Order: sequence, then structure tokens, then C-alpha cells
Amino acid sequence: MAQPPPRTNLSDLVHAYRTDNGINLDAFAKACVLPDGDSTLSRSWINQLENNTFNEIPKPMRLEALATGMDMDPREVTIVAIEQWLGIRAIVRPHPTKPGQKVKVILSIEGLSDDEIDKVVADSVASVALDAP
Repeated sequence: MAQPPPRTNLSDLVHAYRTDNGINLDAFAKACVLPDGDSTLSRSWINQLENNTFNEIPKPMRLEALATGMDMDPREVTIVAIEQWLGIRAIVRPHPTKPGQKVKVILSIEGLSDDEIDKVVADSVASVALDAP
């Protein structure tokens, strides 16, 4: 799968993917195949998403279609959507005592500075090391 660009939110991620790859709305919509395999996202829906006009998180089937269109893991697209609509952030760091494994810290980021977020993540990852057998 392709490496996703740095994330801000789903609206920006989709727009950046299209513009970075020179893909117009029509072509991108056709690439975003819904799980049923027979239909795709509409051009107007993607345009609304890019313009951040939705008040609620898109349905899982639409997130999966976006992932297909961007050749990304659907879980990554879902995480970005959660971050945008719910104000929650998932941060993945190497496990402190198990080489090759990762720790995912999920937290609300409303009102936290980047330094505060880094401290919460560092403290959380350190506590995982203390709890490890």
C-alpha cells in the first residue's frame, strides 16, 4: 500500500492525495469503489468532503471506498476521520520493551499543545513498559 501523506484531517488528506497525484474529482470518484463492488462515491460527495461541509463522520463504507481510491489501509482513513470529527488522536510509537511492536495511544487533543501531546504520549508509552511482564 502507498504511504499516506502527513495527516491533518480527512478533508485535507483527500484533497492533497488528488492534487499531489494530478487526479481530478471525476477520476478519483471512479477509483473510490464502495464495498459492494458495484458503485463508487459521487464527485459531489467528494467535493463536499474536501470542502469540509459535513457535520458528522462519514459512514464506514464511504471511508473504505476512500481508502480504496487512495490505495491506503482503511484503518488509517478511519483514524483520520475520527481525528477530524471527534477530536481524538491516535498516536503510534515503538513499544518500549518489545522490539518491533507498537503502542497506540488514543487521546483527546482539544486544547493541548504539541508539547503537551508529546508528554502525554511519552508518559503513556512509559507506563506500558512498567506494566509489561
